[in-house]
Amino acid sequence: KELLQQIFNVPKGVRKSKPFIDHVFAFSYVDGHIWFRNWQILEEPSKQPNTLRPKLRLAEIGPRFVLTPLKMFKGHYGTGGVIYSNPNGLTPTMRATAVKQEKLIQQGKRKVTSLERTAKRIRTIGRERHGIEEDEFNAEVFGGGGGNF
Repeated sequence: KELLQQIFNVPKGVRKSKPFIDHVFAFSYVDGHIWFRNWQILEEPSKQPNTLRPKLRLAEIGPRFVLTPLKMFKGHYGTGGVIYSNPNGLTPTMRATAVKQEKLIQQGKRKVTSLERTAKRIRTIGRERHGIEEDEFNAEVFGGGGGNF
């Protein structure tokens, strides 16, 4: 209760804050995630004069967020055995590492492409300087005799 009060309580004297007491906190577990929503209960006066009960409706006031449970421990603050471990859950560190690795892979692909373009440009310049056709160049460099490798 204290945790929720400290997170969602509106400090006194804050501008644009409206006094109300009735809240509904909704915690739902769907698709391996914990969904949180914060609602305010609003009373609307009844249009019929003989009705004593006001009409109630909910207005979402936020915040709303989604939590992904990664691990649950038997004790507090990570002590004790693991009760639950999410096999599909990624910690923030694992997620950042995956993003960095993806960037390095993309950078490596760009570097290989750049080196291939440079090698092709050098081969073209060499053929033009010496007046060698492509087939002659390949035969001379790759297929020509004169050396035991």
